[in-house]
Parts: sequence; structure tokens; C-alpha cells
Amino acid sequence: MTIGRILVLGGTGILGQALTRRLGPDRCITTGRHRRFAGTVPFDALTEAVEPVIDGAGGLDGVFLMMGLTSPDICAARPQDAWQLNVEAVHRAVQACTARGLPIVFLSSEVVYDGQQGAYRETDAPAPLLTYGRLKLEAEAIVAAARTRTVIARCARVLGSTPGDGTLVTDLMARLRRGETVHVAADQRFSPLLDDDAASLLLGLLQTKANGIFHLAGPDGLSRLEIAEKSRRWLEKHRPAWPLGKVQPALMRDFPTLEPRPRDVSLRIDRLTAAVSMVPTDIDGIVAACGMRQTYPPLRSI
Repeated sequence: MTIGRILVLGGTGILGQALTRRLGPDRCITTGRHRRFAGTVPFDALTEAVEPVIDGAGGLDGVFLMMGLTSPDICAARPQDAWQLNVEAVHRAVQACTARGLPIVFLSSEVVYDGQQGAYRETDAPAPLLTYGRLKLEAEAIVAAARTRTVIARCARVLGSTPGDGTLVTDLMARLRRGETVHVAADQRFSPLLDDDAASLLLGLLQTKANGIFHLAGPDGLSRLEIAEKSRRWLEKHRPAWPLGKVQPALMRDFPTLEPRPRDVSLRIDRLTAAVSMVPTDIDGIVAACGMRQTYPPLRSI
């Protein structure tokens, strides 16, 4: 299968942007409710019908469902609003896609797991701690019941490599370069994934006609502390003249949240790599990509 055009509902985030870079704006049509980029189709999944958006996109090879409230704290504080967007709007989109026989790729989350085990496989039972995770699991059931081909991608934390993109490593490096002391949790583990890899893997799952649940993640399970230390070591090695801030270990309890976060949501990706025949970039490669794209003004003489 050669991918012609896809529609990404809720495509203004980092992963939607990566899909657009991969396919180009003519083959990747994205919608957005608030954050709109050039070429984004305005669409409010809460108040507008999805059918005209799908039909207006022309001949499609698949629809990616990425709209939703993704902040765990916002979901906890506003559970009814979160349900309407993360579950009810997804249900309407699934119905519309099913009626048109369109394949669905649904972006779920690592936080459908409780974090007690780590190195989760797709066959491990979900047990979400967070409101956000429970909503994702409810939406998964709706997608899985659709009478069309579906892919459910339980996605790990996606990282970009562009300075200022607001993702973990680029933010860590910028703060270290400013001389800040960075406090990072040593007791939270996950499997970070580069945005461009995430886009390629999702398109690969669509292209190979895969079906079912897949873990969309990188090959490494690491803590925030380990990632921060790797980022600082890269800067020390490759930008030795640049004065850097320090990395300070902390615990998750040092960062107040409305609901307790799962401790270890690292994911196994054997099923993913077997289906797509691609191994995503490891953490050292992600750190190097982020470091190479940082801007380093010349140091002033004293």
C-alpha cells in the first residue's frame, strides 16, 4: 500500500507536525481547534460535525485520531470536559470513519498502565491511575469495536529535536546552557521516542495494513534523571567551552500533581518493530540530534 492522503484530527501537536513534514501538506491534512499553523483546517470536535471535514479532505487512505485534552492535571480538574473531547468526540469520529470504510489510527497513551511493572507488552492488562489514562482506555474500546481496520498506538513520550519545541531534551539543554540547576525525577521511567520516528512508525503501520494494539515507543526505558545526565554529558563533551548548569536528582513527590503519576511506563516494542521493520532512534541518538541543533552564541572574552 502506498499512502496517498491522510487526515489528522487534532494534528497541531508535535506528532501532527512530524506527519506533515513526512508527507507534506498536500498529503497530510491536519485540523486544529486552538493552535493553528499555516494550512491547518479549523475544526472544533466539541461543536462541529466531523463528516464535512472528512469528506472535504478528498480521497483518504486513513484518518489519524489525535484530538483531545492531553494534560493529566487538566483532565483531573475538568473530567467532564475531558470526557467530551477524549471519548465522545472520538466516538463520533469513529462512527464517521466506519460509515466510509476508512482505516483509523488512534493515538492512545502509555498511561493506560499503572506503572507498577514497567517494560509492558501489549498483552499486559491496562490499569490506569490517571483520569487521562482511563479516558484513553475508554476510547480504545470504542476504536477496537469499529467495523473498519483500526490501529491503536499506545504512545510513549514524544520528543522533538528543534530548540524551543517544548519537549524534554531540548528544554533540558536550553536550561543547562542558561546555567540553571535542573531538578529532575529519578523515580519515573518511560521510553522516549523521537517525533520523526513516531511519524514514520505510524505511517508504516498504516502502510503495512497492521491491525490492533501497538506500543509506539523508543527502545530505551529511562528515568528523567538519566536523560538529563546524558544531555549534560553530551554538552560537556561537544561544547566544552560552554558553562553549564547542574543536574539535581529529585523525586516525583517533589513536583505536586493533582493525581499520582505512574512510576514506570516503559514499553516493549517487539510487536511494533516486527510489523514495521524499523528500530527507532535510541536515547543517545535523540540527545545528539537535540544537541546538534542547539544554537551556541560565541562566548565573550573576559
